[in-house]
Amino acid sequence: MTDHTPTQLPLNLARPQEPSFANFYAANNQQTVLALKQRRAPAQERVIYLWGPSGSGKSHLLQAACRDASENHQQCTYINLSQRTELTPAALEGLEQLQLVCLDNVDAAAGQPEWEAALFHLYNRILDRDGRLLIAGHSNVYEIPFTLADLKSRLTWGLVFRLHPLSDSGKIIALQMRMEEKGLVLSREVALFLITRYQRDPQTLFNLADRLDRASLAAQRRLTIPFVKSTLSEHCKK
Repeated sequence: MTDHTPTQLPLNLARPQEPSFANFYAANNQQTVLALKQRRAPAQERVIYLWGPSGSGKSHLLQAACRDASENHQQCTYINLSQRTELTPAALEGLEQLQLVCLDNVDAAAGQPEWEAALFHLYNRILDRDGRLLIAGHSNVYEIPFTLADLKSRLTWGLVFRLHPLSDSGKIIALQMRMEEKGLVLSREVALFLITRYQRDPQTLFNLADRLDRASLAAQRRLTIPFVKSTLSEHCKK
């Protein structure tokens, strides 16, 4: 069998990875990760706002923090506000009873008075109960068009971290880490091929890595450039 032999990908062979601090390549974001790992902190450090472009790791880190809290016997929840059409502001009621609340894509609530008010009151209730609140958005808080000024001021009261996107070298390391966790070896040569031949955003690269994982497992093959080309031949290239 050569590396060009087509491989059928069985649906039941996926090995999904849950976001964790261990499988996040921090690079220039180490200070942010350290802050998120603090399960007990002074009041002003119990509210953290993360911002950065798509693919910078915001969602990964919020879910990793929630997983870390759960593994340490703390109650937590992760809510993606970009899916608010499936929710109502009432979904935020009572969350202050949890030790950790993670709210992703807070920008999506901007200009929605009921959502902004619900976020503002949840913020206050969480602080009153000594809980932790982690929030993420695409922009600096001051650039988000919130109509409730008090909400904007609250979100800047705690710690604010801008996430720095990975360089190409960082993406190679992140890909290698992801594959190593799956029990596969991804050479630098193959990783470089992926980031130069396909879209460079981390989520696309990680999706490709997951596809290669399934193909490698099904075919019992090493990850070589010919095998990668064959497996991803139907995938849209840049």
